[in-house]
Amino acid sequence: MAQFIELVSSNTTVAALIALPFAMAANILVGASLANLKHSFNKEVLWKGIWKALQIFGTIALLFAAGTLVPTFTVEGVGVIEIGSTLNYIILGGLGYYSLAALKSLASLLNPSTNEVEKQKDEEVVG
Repeated sequence: MAQFIELVSSNTTVAALIALPFAMAANILVGASLANLKHSFNKEVLWKGIWKALQIFGTIALLFAAGTLVPTFTVEGVGVIEIGSTLNYIILGGLGYYSLAALKSLASLLNPSTNEVEKQKDEEVVG
């Protein structure tokens, strides 16, 4: 366990690879909660989101494994490509994207002045 913690703390790519599915799950859960409150929850959309997250994470995990096996290679006309450093930026970008999306959804759930549920309740009372 200590070796795993040392690996994660010393390698940002591994840490981001571990954190990415948590950010994806948070985004899916907050989105499902928001849809449920808006009375527009759809199981098909939920499963599509879960499938999309699994595909993205699987692709990144496979690229990480490929980068571990062949860390650098040379392409004529381009030069030396390091999969690990390039993949690190992609993983961090995905982590940032899903974290920001989850935080925006969470903010709309917590802020009653911009909450769509409150607007729908007002429309139901008037209409």
